[in-house]
Amino acid sequence: MSFNLLFFIVFLSQLLLISYYYPKQILNRINFVLKKYPPDSYPKLYPESATKLNIGRRVFQGLNLIIIIIGLTAMFSSGVLSSDNETKLVNIDDLILLFGMLQFLPFLLMEIAGFKQFKLMRKSDLRTSRTAELIPRRLFDFVYPVLVWTAVLMFAGSLLFVFYIHEFTLTPDFITMAISLSLCNTLFIGLTIFNLSGKTLDPYQSKKDRIKQIEFTVRSFVFISIFVSIFMAGTIAFKKFELDQYQIIFNSFYWQLIAIFSIGAMLKKIKVEDIDFDVYKDDKKPG
Repeated sequence: MSFNLLFFIVFLSQLLLISYYYPKQILNRINFVLKKYPPDSYPKLYPESATKLNIGRRVFQGLNLIIIIIGLTAMFSSGVLSSDNETKLVNIDDLILLFGMLQFLPFLLMEIAGFKQFKLMRKSDLRTSRTAELIPRRLFDFVYPVLVWTAVLMFAGSLLFVFYIHEFTLTPDFITMAISLSLCNTLFIGLTIFNLSGKTLDPYQSKKDRIKQIEFTVRSFVFISIFVSIFMAGTIAFKKFELDQYQIIFNSFYWQLIAIFSIGAMLKKIKVEDIDFDVYKDDKKPG
């Protein structure tokens, strides 16, 4: 198998996984909720009209379709399957990173729309008495200690590895990696603290669903922290040992792993059929 063909298969799997399969699963969840839990029976779930939700759904679907077209067009126009094109792939590893960011853009926009929806839900929540959970949330209640320590060791190990291959010299690559990795993990720690002690975004969410969401979120941060450490160390190692042609494969696998342990984990852990939607019913209507 030629290297070009191998890259074609890996990149195609990235394109289909992140921009087709997972979006399709999310759209199926949205359609399921709209059909089984309509606005007239579950008004608290729809602080805005269902029409706006449908518009957002179509925008999400359209953006992913555009990204698929861009990916396929770029792949074939670059002649990736040509036998005389082996060396050109070395120069597009950065483009794979940028394309991965582009693939996650629709999901980021959906998250932003979700935060906006939760804000409207809190604004429209006119209940005068609310229940509060007084039991403190501890990190190891939601994630195995071994995973947290693995993330810590991968952080330290990746820095030590890069420091070693640069002969214990403070090179620009090492300094950039150390700062980037530290900032990234600081962000994960901050978001974890917010989820453990911050206010509930969804004012109606049941305790069971809230716990499940926190568990998924915290575990995702830990896994992604591990992958980021591996990715940054691997990127510098490929460059140091002049293995540039394999960098493009490495970058593609990186995005796929991020998708699997974030979007894929969410779809598996938080099944829409198990969510308690009774909390979104109209209080004025009987049962």
